[in-house]
Amino acid sequence: RARRAAETGRIVISGIYALSEGEYLKRERATLIHVRTPEEEVENDLQFRYSLLAKRRDGKRDELTYEQFRAAHTRENSGETPLQANVSALAAMADTELINAHDEPLLAQQLTVILERIDHAKL
Repeated sequence: RARRAAETGRIVISGIYALSEGEYLKRERATLIHVRTPEEEVENDLQFRYSLLAKRRDGKRDELTYEQFRAAHTRENSGETPLQANVSALAAMADTELINAHDEPLLAQQLTVILERIDHAKL
């Protein structure tokens, strides 16, 4: 995938948390894509989101108690300055959204549409 990215000139950066990171990427003509699940409204319920994490359990980083998860959520969304983590504010500044319904063909279709829009906008 890295080779394909190099060939196309596309780079994917994930795991940004601060508004300043999103603002910098946008100044560099990046397109910010907010990835969410279809249950986003329900995901605002921390108990529901914690249950998703508990099902996934993808290594040490997912071995959290509910209290630790809640503290991490607060930490990641409480930034008061552009240099502090505020994932919710980053999602609001996204140029587009990708809905991950765990359906590979649907995901590929959405990505194709998003990439076509990005390519067209860069012309």
